Amino acid sequence: MMDKSIVAEAVKKYHIVPTKIKLLGGFDNNVFECIGMKGFFILKFYDTSKYSSTSIKVELDWIRHLQDFGLTVTAPIPSIQGNLIETVWGKSEAKYDVVAYEKANGKLVNDTNPTEWNDELFYLWGKTMGQMHQAAKNFQLPDDTFQPLQWNKEEIVVNPPEEVGNTVLLRWNEYIGEMEQLPKDAHSYGFIHHDLHQQNFYVDDSKFVLFDFGDGVYHWFANDIAISLYHAIQSLRVKDPENRKEFAITFLASFLKGYRKENELEEKWLLKVPFFVQYRQIYSYVYFLKYLTCEVINNEKTSFILQHMKEHIEAGIPYVNISTNDIK
Repeated sequence: MMDKSIVAEAVKKYHIVPTKIKLLGGFDNNVFECIGMKGFFILKFYDTSKYSSTSIKVELDWIRHLQDFGLTVTAPIPSIQGNLIETVWGKSEAKYDVVAYEKANGKLVNDTNPTEWNDELFYLWGKTMGQMHQAAKNFQLPDDTFQPLQWNKEEIVVNPPEEVGNTVLLRWNEYIGEMEQLPKDAHSYGFIHHDLHQQNFYVDDSKFVLFDFGDGVYHWFANDIAISLYHAIQSLRVKDPENRKEFAITFLASFLKGYRKENELEEKWLLKVPFFVQYRQIYSYVYFLKYLTCEVINNEKTSFILQHMKEHIEAGIPYVNISTNDIK
């Protein structure tokens, strides 16, 4: 849990009713719903040991760029002093940058309800991502900002935790090495959301409302597609391999149909989606060990999930057994 003193400091920076603050969650329990003079809004705390001020500024620039491009996003709200980014310190000397965002309209999709979780949604999901990738082609940053936001400059790529073990680290480095050899151009590589799963958008009257852009990075567009597929598969209550494969094929058929309405990605890159799905499995495991607290890692449920992930990665068991023939 975040230090209450940090939240108290942030309250002073915004027109917030102190008794009307509710924790919503976030990976680090760092996202709060607040009530101010103009109604509800969201307050997000960025641990400065994990997020640089430059990356946050780029995130806000990216949000504005997407908004200009016609996508529906949750825009940042200035503080009392008119700043989009405020900095607060807690009693424990932890330092956080704070950004207030509009509260999104709509609601989370219910992935257990087939009237919501269906081909129509997957089509819209793909169409929205296609728009984002089209917008990324016109998103320009100066070189001194562009270079640190490359995928291979991420902290977990540069310094993966030793706790992952030798076998996982070997497989991790194999994926990193293969990606280092992949070509890049404006039609296949650019700034991506990097975490567009079903908890990071609302649906409002058949329209996606996007939020949580904090993991944005320069990467291949095919990886962004793979990430959405990876997390969509997590909705399955029955997780046998054939069930996963059947869902993945169905999801991609509708998702890519929508995607192609807004952006064209060469077939050779679409055929890399299975590769990037497997990479996401390892990435998630390494990320968890890097950033989860010891308390969370030692939780019985979390420990079981992490052990299961590790065993599958070490044994080379695919997260989902789809091949290039299943990409249509």
